[in-house]
Amino acid sequence: MAVHFSKYNKVGGLCWKHSHLINPVLWTYESAVNIAQKIHNGEVHLGKELTVIAVHIGLIWSLATDGDATQRAAGHKLFIKTLLPQDSPLFGTLINMLGLNLFTGDNKVMLDFDFKHIFKCICTLLRSPAGIVLNNGRIINSMMLARYLVWLPAYDEAAVTKILHPDDPQDDPRAVELILAIIEFSKLQHAIINDSFSTDIETRADLQSITLLSALLESIILPFTDISLSLSKQTMTKNSMFCIAKQQDLDSHAPFFLGNVGDDPLEILFGRTRMIGGHNSASSYAQALDRLGTAKDIDSVFRCPP
Repeated sequence: MAVHFSKYNKVGGLCWKHSHLINPVLWTYESAVNIAQKIHNGEVHLGKELTVIAVHIGLIWSLATDGDATQRAAGHKLFIKTLLPQDSPLFGTLINMLGLNLFTGDNKVMLDFDFKHIFKCICTLLRSPAGIVLNNGRIINSMMLARYLVWLPAYDEAAVTKILHPDDPQDDPRAVELILAIIEFSKLQHAIINDSFSTDIETRADLQSITLLSALLESIILPFTDISLSLSKQTMTKNSMFCIAKQQDLDSHAPFFLGNVGDDPLEILFGRTRMIGGHNSASSYAQALDRLGTAKDIDSVFRCPP
């Protein structure tokens, strides 16, 4: 819905693409009538989504985005377009990494995707009826996992339902819990899988498939480097390699952690904003601004030393 910001006497919450067609300042009663008429005629629309950009002051190494298709396409167009020149101090290190895509943006700015968002994408596939199809033709979806995860000592039917069908699909801890449950389950099934005399062929085939998926999830580096997987996973790993090389160029003795790539703070802000709204993604423009402001206040509190 459209909102009125009394401090500036302006109307907000309109779509960015057409909001230039109106003057948002309410100079007179006619100003409000004109805006309402433009909305009624479909010339200006109420905003449906909110784009949030977080910028750290200083040299920019990468730009991280979420799973929005438009943002992904724009990111690849802007930040995977220029081949790293041979005279770059990074070239000597990165050229030795076979298969690494050496295309960057201007000033070697990289595209990145937050790793927690990638985990959620994997879990979204697992939870869907279509599931994940393995090379052996087996489909791993929520129905299959619901059948077997109850075998775990720590999970009853209610607990399995909670991780397979969470109230909030954007819940990061639930996504991580599901991945860990699959890994733990597969480690406990070696006796059945290795029993070549078992007559329950279907169960063995299911367990073998879940074990294959578990190996993929446990070896985190594989989903991020396998060229047969999505560009978002490849892009995250590629950015990590470039950031490590950039840090080595600045100071080869300084430590570098994957958390330093800078994509996590944006996801943390997103998570806190949803938490403040009770994990309800629906909000007005004014509510979204209030929640973002509160999330930033929480960030400031956590940054203070105890």
